Amino acid sequence: MVKSHTSNIHDTAPTISDKHTTQKAISQRQLLSVGQLELNVPGNSALQAGDIITFDMPIMQPTGHKKEIVSSPFWAGRYLIYEMKHIVDRSKDTYSMILKCCKDNVAKSYVAEYNSWTHSAPRRKTYNIYETDKEIITRMGTNAQGLTTGQHKAFRT
Repeated sequence: MVKSHTSNIHDTAPTISDKHTTQKAISQRQLLSVGQLELNVPGNSALQAGDIITFDMPIMQPTGHKKEIVSSPFWAGRYLIYEMKHIVDRSKDTYSMILKCCKDNVAKSYVAEYNSWTHSAPRRKTYNIYETDKEIITRMGTNAQGLTTGQHKAFRT
């Protein structure tokens, strides 16, 4: 595939270069490899690649008497079927499918983590610029001979 490296193709309208879109494309492709399922299910010829299915998986914890089974917040949810294989076994008279699915979204939204990625700098000391100015003038006012700025002016005149 041949692609031009100029940003002005056929007109003066600039286009977005590959260096700005390639990273996003790679990131989106990598998202498909996170949260994948491979399911061996009974045959259903109505399903096809591109369909959305709902998957529910209980959280792996012991349940006590009369406690409700809780779905896993990370694995339960919607999945996109991106590959499927139909298996027809005539000797056993069975029809099954192998579905390969990638995560679309979670069943229930995650708990919000407010300020989880913020960083606050330590509080800075406030300065009075007039006092700081006086301090600097006082420190710098003495020259190498030990005379203050005012004395030095009087000495010169």
